[in-house]
Amino acid sequence: MCLWSSLLIVLVVVLGERLPVHAQADAPSSGTNPFAGDAQAARQGERLFKSFCGPCHGYDAKGGQGPDLTDEVWAHGGSDQEIFRTIHDGVPGTRMREFGSVLTDEELWKLVTFIRSRAGKPR
Repeated sequence: MCLWSSLLIVLVVVLGERLPVHAQADAPSSGTNPFAGDAQAARQGERLFKSFCGPCHGYDAKGGQGPDLTDEVWAHGGSDQEIFRTIHDGVPGTRMREFGSVLTDEELWKLVTFIRSRAGKPR
């Protein structure tokens, strides 16, 4: 094995260990929301929501620059998995950026749990 090949292998191993786990994944988590109905996870998701989503969707999730998330209108799908994917991937051509490179899958699921807890609430 030549020196360059050895160096490349070492570099890949070292850099791979330093990347966050969620940055290594090629696709968002699939399956069901592991926090569905979990009140503590919803509270944690609310804190994330206020930090990352509130400026556009309103701190009460009732809309602003982004759509109201407390009604039953879901342009990109309203299942937990569809909401997860929308947050993870963003929506091209809109202000909805992707958060899959910023938040872990666990954090994204907690956001979904909070949003789901707000959906359908009376105004």
